[in-house]
Amino acid sequence: MESANDTGVYDKVKDYYGHTIQTTDDLATNACTMDKSAMTRPIREATALIHPEIIQKNYGCGAVIPEGVKGRSMLDLGSGAGLDCFVLSRLVGEEGRVVGVDMTKEQLDVARRYVDYHTEKFGYSCPNVEFKEGYIECLDKAGIESETFDFIVSNCVVNLSPDKGAVLREAYRVLKPGGQMYFSDIYTNQEMPQALKDNSVLWGECLSGALKWTELVQLAMDIGFAPPILVTSVTFTSDNDTVSQLLAEAGSPDLKFCTATYRLIKTSWDKCNTDDPIVDVEYKGGISGHEKSVKFSYQGELLANTKVPMPESTATLLSQLPMDVSIVGPSPSITTPYPKISGYLTVDPFKVAGGSIEMTTPKALSGGCCSGPKSCCS
Repeated sequence: MESANDTGVYDKVKDYYGHTIQTTDDLATNACTMDKSAMTRPIREATALIHPEIIQKNYGCGAVIPEGVKGRSMLDLGSGAGLDCFVLSRLVGEEGRVVGVDMTKEQLDVARRYVDYHTEKFGYSCPNVEFKEGYIECLDKAGIESETFDFIVSNCVVNLSPDKGAVLREAYRVLKPGGQMYFSDIYTNQEMPQALKDNSVLWGECLSGALKWTELVQLAMDIGFAPPILVTSVTFTSDNDTVSQLLAEAGSPDLKFCTATYRLIKTSWDKCNTDDPIVDVEYKGGISGHEKSVKFSYQGELLANTKVPMPESTATLLSQLPMDVSIVGPSPSITTPYPKISGYLTVDPFKVAGGSIEMTTPKALSGGCCSGPKSCCS
C-alpha cells in the first residue's frame, strides 16, 4: 500500500516530467543527460531512425542497451516518451518484443503516438512494442506476469522511486531465470541529507532519490540477484548554480554523485565457494555491433577469438548470458584482472570513475561467508 509520503513523491515526479520539463533543454542539471559515447554502431543506426520529438524528450543518464537482444523480450522500467523502447524495437527485430511501463500519462501519450510511425519506419508488418501505464513498484497491476522477460532495462529512473526495494523485487519476479536487469542510474558516495530529499526539483533531476552505491549492492543481493556487476561509471558535478548552492547549504561538502551502469543477473551463485580456479573464456564475435569485442564489466573489452583468464565463478556466470562467450578450459594463467563473482560487490564505482580502481569491502558488506542474505553458516 502506498504511504502518503510515497504518493507525494509520485505526484512531484509526475508533475515534473509531465508539465515542468518538455524537452532536454528544460532540465536544470546535467544529471539526466545520456552519454552518447557508449553507443555502438547498431544503436546509433537505430537512433537515427527515431522521430525527433522522441529524441527531444529523452531524459536518460546512460546507454541501457545490452548485448545480444535479437529476438528477445525486453521490459523498460520508466520508459518515458519511449526512446529506449523504440531503439530496442529496432534491435530485437520483428520477432522480439518490447514493453515500456511508465506512470506519467503525458509521456505515455507521446510514446503511443509514434508506435505506428516506427513500425512503418522499421518495415515491420505489426508493432512489436507497447506501452503500459503503471508503477514500476507494482508491475503486476500493469499486467506484467512472472518470468516473462529476458531483459529489463531502466535509464535513470530507479532513483525516482520512493521504494527501490519494491522495484528490484518486481524486476526479479518478472525476469526469466538467467535474465538480467541492465540499467543506468545515479548513485552517491554517502547518505543523502534530508534537506535534499525534500527538494522537489532535485527529485525530478534524479539527485534527491539517489541511493548510496553500497545500498544498491546489498539490496540487490538481499532480493536474490547475483552480486551486481559494474559495467561503467562516470562522476559528475552539477552545472547549475542554484542546484550547486542547494548542495552546499545541505552541509555535505563531500557528497558526490556518479552515473553507473550495472548488470543484475537472476541466477544462483555459490557465495561460499572457496575453490575458484582460473579458466579461459573466449568471445566468438557473434553479436552484431560487437564483432571485434564486447564489454562485460568495467575491466574492459573481451576481444573476439582471444582467450581471457578469469575465475571460474565469473566465467560460469558470463557464459550463461547471451554474449556468445564460452569456457574453453583450465587456464595456464595464475593471475587475472577479473575478480571472482563475489568480488564484484566490493567495487567502488567512484574509484572506477576516477581511474583509481581498488577493491574495498564496505562495512555493510563485510563479514565473509556468513554475512549477507544467503548465509551458508546457519
